[in-house]
Amino acid sequence: MPTVADIKKKYPDLADSSDDEVVDALHQAFYSDLPRAEVASKLGVREAPPPVTPSGGMRRVLGDTAVSAARGVIGVPESLVGMADLVSGGQAGKLAQAAGVRFKDAKDMLGEYYSPEQKAANEAVAKADGFIPAVSAMVQNPSTIVQQAVESAPSMLAGGAVSRGALALAPRMGAVAAGALGEGATAAGQNAEQVRQEDPRGLLDAGGAGVLGASGALTAGISGAAGALANRLGVGHVATMLASGHLGAVGDAAIAKGATKGMVRKAIEGGMTEGILQELPQSYQEQVAQNIAQGKPWNEGAAAAGAQGMMAGGLMGTVGGPLEGHHEPAPAPVAPAA
Repeated sequence: MPTVADIKKKYPDLADSSDDEVVDALHQAFYSDLPRAEVASKLGVREAPPPVTPSGGMRRVLGDTAVSAARGVIGVPESLVGMADLVSGGQAGKLAQAAGVRFKDAKDMLGEYYSPEQKAANEAVAKADGFIPAVSAMVQNPSTIVQQAVESAPSMLAGGAVSRGALALAPRMGAVAAGALGEGATAAGQNAEQVRQEDPRGLLDAGGAGVLGASGALTAGISGAAGALANRLGVGHVATMLASGHLGAVGDAAIAKGATKGMVRKAIEGGMTEGILQELPQSYQEQVAQNIAQGKPWNEGAAAAGAQGMMAGGLMGTVGGPLEGHHEPAPAPVAPAA
């Protein structure tokens, strides 16, 4: 079959036509018995991809959010198995996998139900290498910030359950410390199981367990410091609120401090505390710990992970910072009878 250039020379009327128009003309005039794609291929013309129908708002808002929430729910048992991995050398996760429980595969399967637009946005962020490129990619694809926050929510709720259990056993620990403990435990477990899943033997060696356990402790320390600062500022801190079971800051002094601030200021302070001071360093060091446990270059993807954590954490802090609950004032001391 001649090329498009040959056709244009032979038929001057087609000289100014586009390649696709030439394909259409030949297909209709001489090769109608063949599929158009075959004619285009033989002429050396690549067919334009079919137009993608934009997803509706319901699918983008409700559908994609439901997928992220479902992926986050899978992260809860993944974290619990990971906690057992830390003390069993990965045997707990290997046993679960042998029973047909595959957390990564389940998340990947659910990811296929994202809208085409969300898939493209996620891919753009995943390809971003470095802190600034990752921040830029997420700003250009703001849905990724929301979806990451949604996906992390179930694990945060699970961490809150751990926190309340710790607080019930040791009330003097306080909500800030308990919230930090719950967050560190769930992060360590989830990271441990994810590393185990990538191991060729399906196990977690003692060195890796030690690194990831230390990373979980560091996550708890960062969360505790950020939570203490947020409380001192009188703004809500997500982990602390989940531990205490109440909205807003904890303690009379912190509540009084928050009462003097407007919603906007508390949102800004909450976003900066949760995003910059907490999630950025947490996500960075957790990625470093996973790299070390897997024998990868220590800083591979760490800057991008820090950026993603900062953006998602900033959103959660901006929402959580201004939240206030109804707090009963402390009872006034009763004067002794005369």
